Amino acid sequence: MIYNKVATAYYYKSSSHTLSQDTYYKLTFSVKTLNISAKDEGDDYGAYVYVSGDAYVAFQAIDTDGDWVEYTVYFRGSNKEDCSITLSLGLGDGNYSTGNMTKGWAFFDNVVLTDLTNVDDESSAYTDEEFDALVESETIRKYDLSYADANFNAVSSSSTIPYSAAQYTGAAGTGSGSSSSTSSSYLEKGIMDISAAGGTYTFSTDLATHISEELTSAPSSSAYAGDRMLYIYNKKSSVIYTNISVKILVCLYFL
Repeated sequence: MIYNKVATAYYYKSSSHTLSQDTYYKLTFSVKTLNISAKDEGDDYGAYVYVSGDAYVAFQAIDTDGDWVEYTVYFRGSNKEDCSITLSLGLGDGNYSTGNMTKGWAFFDNVVLTDLTNVDDESSAYTDEEFDALVESETIRKYDLSYADANFNAVSSSSTIPYSAAQYTGAAGTGSGSSSSTSSSYLEKGIMDISAAGGTYTFSTDLATHISEELTSAPSSSAYAGDRMLYIYNKKSSVIYTNISVKILVCLYFL
């Protein structure tokens, strides 16, 4: 239970839990909010639940109006290695200046992580077909660990735009001779919010004049896939790539 006597933000974070390779899991939890309100009129507010680590799933601005509501996340395990996740349960979100401060009560219960593959009756084991056919909603999500943060939702810092990627590392293209430069004179890079198209981005170059068009034309495979995209802008002839271990490699050449 969390009771914010004034509009603020507080959360509990679990220890890390392993999701074994080639295994399906179901995470369920129940949320109840009561008498909640925002710091300022028009601000988002409510309970905020995040799955982080090797997966990223967000349930934001939850207001159940005094009822218990169950939420569910299905995971398809990586086909390469074991992964790990943590669960954060909070009321309000972010920092006081720019976050979603919330006053009131939030209750959390029945947090259960279930192995759907290694069951007594093999005929009832969860299947690829069931996972693929699952339709996401406000209370049901799925996350495929066969791919590394395919929607670029995981960020290590969101205090400035563009955000810093959490599950991708960047490096200059290399080969014979000198490495490509990654100075700000040569490069801009990071993760941007598609939902903020037309908003205020503090780019120091002419990229700002094109940003809204690029963001609004970005593809989205699901209403719950998130609103972020990765970009690289080479201001001069150069090669930069991003990678995450050997799971995925994205190489962009700008001439």
